[in-house]
Amino acid sequence: MCLVAIRDTGFQCLLLFMSKATNFNEETNATISDNGHISVDARKVAEALSQHYANESRLAFNSSDKHLATVTRDQIKSFRDPQVDNPLFNVNFTFPELTYALQNLDTNKSPGLDSIPGHFFSHLGILGRKRLLYLCNMSWKTGKLPR
Repeated sequence: MCLVAIRDTGFQCLLLFMSKATNFNEETNATISDNGHISVDARKVAEALSQHYANESRLAFNSSDKHLATVTRDQIKSFRDPQVDNPLFNVNFTFPELTYALQNLDTNKSPGLDSIPGHFFSHLGILGRKRLLYLCNMSWKTGKLPR
């Protein structure tokens, strides 16, 4: 029997009873495997999730996909190598390219590792944009980000 004020409804009485009977802050790592086995141990849960994602992520690639992956991987490796004289890294970004990129920037995204929000860049004046362009070009040529 619920002993509450007259204004309370039966639903409120039920919620009050449930809140006393159940700990809503209780956390669990329980998972159910494909064969119906319930795991509660954190290590077993982690292993079950790892196995599940390993099974889900197996993709079948044909020979042309594999060749494209190899070519792409080799190109990426060549870009990382500072000894390679890649003409792509010798061309500076232009002011119109920076302006285009800033106009198409999604200002609603959360800040990256630099903790600078996107809307900050949309408020840069000409001098700020020129300085940003200089930083971008220096980073592009050296392969290093400013601190």
